[in-house]
Amino acid sequence: MAALDMTSDHSSEDREEHESKIVACNSNSVLGTRPVNMSFPRQPGDDVFMSEVLRTLHMTDLARPQFERLWPTLLMTLTLPGADQANAVLAPMLLAEDTGAEDMTVRYLDQDIFGQSHPAIVWLRQCCHKAVLDYAAELNMSYRPEFDIQGWANVNRRGDYHNLHNHPHSWLSGTYYVQVPNQSPASRNRSDLNPGEISFFDPRPQANMNAVRDDGQFNPEYRRLPMPGELFLWPSFLHHLVHPNLVDEPRVSISFNVVLKRKVL
Repeated sequence: MAALDMTSDHSSEDREEHESKIVACNSNSVLGTRPVNMSFPRQPGDDVFMSEVLRTLHMTDLARPQFERLWPTLLMTLTLPGADQANAVLAPMLLAEDTGAEDMTVRYLDQDIFGQSHPAIVWLRQCCHKAVLDYAAELNMSYRPEFDIQGWANVNRRGDYHNLHNHPHSWLSGTYYVQVPNQSPASRNRSDLNPGEISFFDPRPQANMNAVRDDGQFNPEYRRLPMPGELFLWPSFLHHLVHPNLVDEPRVSISFNVVLKRKVL
């Protein structure tokens, strides 16, 4: 292709100042199905330039875009097999422990529920271990992580909730839901109450400021009402909160942190 003269010192005799309508892209172009008309002074070399542009636009192999999803935040959810039978044992056991202990839910660092030998706890520990390995596989990790799991019980009675927080010094965090009461009988005087639900928040501050609806970043909050038998697993840095329980039946769960034994860099 001959080089184009892009200098601006053409004489008036060489430059035609008449207006012409130029179709920027035809119906098969990347801009859609309606031609776009633009008017501007015609310059020497325009015909050659436009023919080259249109030829390039029709070379779809070169024009195909590539996409990379950067910095994903992975939330894993699953319903554990055998949950109904296990929850029937776990719920009364944890409620009895909460009755006999002071601040059991808030003193989570003093607990290691997975150190117990009760069959239901052993079952849950095995399920959590398998869930962590499934999470690592979804991340396409090239090695098998070595980790410990430290867990604690949560009993949220009427009015109880968890403030916004994350879990420092851990790799992953999760919660298994033993008992999630139906909140429909709750008395509500506001439409923005979400009793018993858990909310996760975009870890990139103000990422939604330039978002448009339906682009995946519009809402900085992801909120969900868990079901009994579900297990959630997420990165420990992710901020989250639990909305108040507004009914008399307790909300019972077991949360845990996944701590790496060795970091592979």
